[in-house]
Amino acid sequence: MDRLAPYGNDPYDKPPCRGCSSYLVEPYIKCAECGPTPVLLCLQTSDFPVLDPGWTAQEEMALLEAVMDCGFGN
Repeated sequence: MDRLAPYGNDPYDKPPCRGCSSYLVEPYIKCAECGPTPVLLCLQTSDFPVLDPGWTAQEEMALLEAVMDCGFGN
């Protein structure tokens, strides 16, 4: 995953999310197959599945955050 660090600290200097048009924040998804202009999607406002078709990106992020906070298997 590319980092947004090259864009600096100004939140308005970041590229827009193609899904919600807001300024992109981490974590985000970058299409691995797109041409010279990459498709960038934020996960905070995305309702599409990333890993499991029955879960939205927001739900998957909440699960991953809970695993990071509580530990795997808890």
